[in-house]
Amino acid sequence: MSKKRKLKRRKNSDDKTKSAQSKTMLIYYVSVIGFALAYHIFSNQAWFLTLAKPIFVGYANMGSYILNILGEGTSANGVSITSPFFSLTIKEGCDAITPIILYSMAILAFPISFRLKWPGLILGILALFILNVIRIISLYFVGKHFSYETFDFVHVDVWQILFLIMTIFTWLLWMRWALISKSEQVKSA
Repeated sequence: MSKKRKLKRRKNSDDKTKSAQSKTMLIYYVSVIGFALAYHIFSNQAWFLTLAKPIFVGYANMGSYILNILGEGTSANGVSITSPFFSLTIKEGCDAITPIILYSMAILAFPISFRLKWPGLILGILALFILNVIRIISLYFVGKHFSYETFDFVHVDVWQILFLIMTIFTWLLWMRWALISKSEQVKSA
């Protein structure tokens, strides 16, 4: 077989591989966008807030419990953490539901074996949950020791950006791990 023919055959093979990868990534992007739109539609329904309220209560209880370990003397009353010094309420948007769902959708839509998805789902959701508890506790201390303007700045500007960055970072960590694991499986097969 001539050298020219071998190069042409390899180029055709490379073109098919690139085309398949492009198609797979297009399906991935469309899936993530579709999931995000569906979530946006569902999360703006009254029944969704009813489903989310126990999560708000759970965050308030967990936050108050940890604050009490730290000697703050707080109590959880429904969705609120109260003390003689400062009180805060866990509301929609302060619950990490959106980042957790978007993170989960990004993993579920990714074109890789589910065997590599479930560890990322469990560990990533747990990490984002813990990060949100840390966020709530830190906001309590900011509210207790600083002005309302500082609390509002940290709540809206600092933590929202930090949470977005940490969600993307967690997803990238999972993706790196999953792709390395997939590569190792292919090599060993």
